[in-house]
Amino acid sequence: MHGTTIDPTAPPGDTDAPYDVVLIGYGPVGQTLTALLGQAGHRVAVLERWPRLYGRARAGHVDHEIMRIFQSLGVAERVARDMFRATKYEFRNAAGETLLTFDWDAEGISGWPSDYFMYQPSVEDALDAAVRALPNLSVHQGWEATEFTQQRGPRRGHRA
Repeated sequence: MHGTTIDPTAPPGDTDAPYDVVLIGYGPVGQTLTALLGQAGHRVAVLERWPRLYGRARAGHVDHEIMRIFQSLGVAERVARDMFRATKYEFRNAAGETLLTFDWDAEGISGWPSDYFMYQPSVEDALDAAVRALPNLSVHQGWEATEFTQQRGPRRGHRA
């Protein structure tokens, strides 16, 4: 739908519900921020151009500090089931010679192991469940933000 407006001044229950924050992007960072803002009581709308979670295989890395954030959202145990503890990280050249080594086989000061490798779709599923459990959050998938207009007071955003 072209030209749909998110209006933070609209009355509750209106299609354009009022929001304190409008976020663009619902990958792991957007999901985490949405959940944290929601836990803090903010009304949040998040816009994502993909119509559903982007379930393609991707791997990534998180450390013990991110695990503490996941713990605060209630998803740490769930995401840890699909993670691998990173104990060593090596960079090698084409001949197989070690260029650089990181020893990550330590406990982080937060109580979680220092580093993990993750399968991103599993993390996104857990974060999505945490977001959707909060009534003050609104996820709009299949929306692409095309314009933001600054005004006095609240802002308005348009989607394609």
